[in-house]
Amino acid sequence: MPEPQNSWRQNIAVSAIALSSFAVAWELLARTEWISASLLPAPSAIIVCTARDFSYLIFHAIVTVAEAFGGLAIAILVAGAFAVAMLAGGKIAAALRPFLLITQVVPKLAIAPIIAIWVGIDSPSKMLVATSIAFFPLLEAIIAGLSSTDDRDLQLFHSWSASRAQTLIYLRIPMAAPHLITGLKLAAIYSFVGAIGAELIYAKRGLGYVITLADGNANSPLLFAAVCFAGIAGFLTWGALLVIERIISKRLRFPRTAIDHVYGI
Repeated sequence: MPEPQNSWRQNIAVSAIALSSFAVAWELLARTEWISASLLPAPSAIIVCTARDFSYLIFHAIVTVAEAFGGLAIAILVAGAFAVAMLAGGKIAAALRPFLLITQVVPKLAIAPIIAIWVGIDSPSKMLVATSIAFFPLLEAIIAGLSSTDDRDLQLFHSWSASRAQTLIYLRIPMAAPHLITGLKLAAIYSFVGAIGAELIYAKRGLGYVITLADGNANSPLLFAAVCFAGIAGFLTWGALLVIERIISKRLRFPRTAIDHVYGI
């Protein structure tokens, strides 16, 4: 399939122009008397606040990133184990299916206080909340990917007397790479949502804590700065996974995902 006429450099330029225009319009609007600065601080005020409290914001951002990545790592391990067990079929899959459906109905942030009671209010509890939110998208992606293996390839491996473990490692996982990477990108974003959401409820550190503290002190520039840091952290994580996807796609020669086509990257 031919690449679009606009290269990724052109797309970045268009995005930069759009963001710059939005920032200028925001600055002009904030300088008017129509909206109070406590409700909508000017971008210049946010930049000044960020420069002043940069080390403070970086410290709390590192805490949130560590919690999100820790939750994502746990979700990968647990979702992978559940997916392999469910694909094996039989009584194990039948026993796990109702449990998975019930756990997905319950809002994840609603169980955050319960996790805090069990584990405490430190980082491990935030990791578990992030795990609970990132788990299901990963599970669906892994199951879809491992189930997408061509029957002819499976028959070929069977004719070679390959074991289930060998078929999984050398056939199913490489063929599932597009689904796995797409699920991983979504789960990475969800893990940040879980970590920051838990910090908003109970925390002594992290960007969610900074947001709650700034809101309580009516410090709108710091509030917006913390939100921007959270967005940047999520964007950089998504970008790193996109680079990994590009590298793997060149090696395994699988096409770009539909999400990448939508964003023109």
